[in-house]
Amino acid sequence: MKIPPIVVYENGESLFRNLIVYEQCEASVYECKITSYAVVLDNLINTSSDVDILVQKGILITHLSKEDIASFFNKLYNNTIPGHFSYKELTDKVNEHYHRRFNRWKTILARDYFNNPWSTLAFAGALLGLGLTFMQTLYAILAYKAPTSDEGYHYP
Repeated sequence: MKIPPIVVYENGESLFRNLIVYEQCEASVYECKITSYAVVLDNLINTSSDVDILVQKGILITHLSKEDIASFFNKLYNNTIPGHFSYKELTDKVNEHYHRRFNRWKTILARDYFNNPWSTLAFAGALLGLGLTFMQTLYAILAYKAPTSDEGYHYP
């Protein structure tokens, strides 16, 4: 997914609100791109950690605090409804990707269990130990040969 970068200064809230109002009031504007963009960013940003991720990826460029930016985007388009949502296809694809069970499991696994190299290394070691134990058991079973007859055995 490619998201165009945005620079947010101190006057960002008034600038965005004025652009949204212009889109809502101007009859010749059919595609509400600014309002749609605000909706997408509001859906992406819920907490300051979401802002941190977007800043790291170069999508948000700002020197304001992460908490201020999160609150700014969470209340940006209140009481407005985009006439034509420009990013419907994008949000449908993201929701479809999210609702696949395998993708959710993969994300939870990476976020909760493999969030640092040591846990990944410990998991790889556990898998190696389990694999070697399985191979040892397999070779022990294959090496065992039951005698076909009593020849060669001497009982006391």
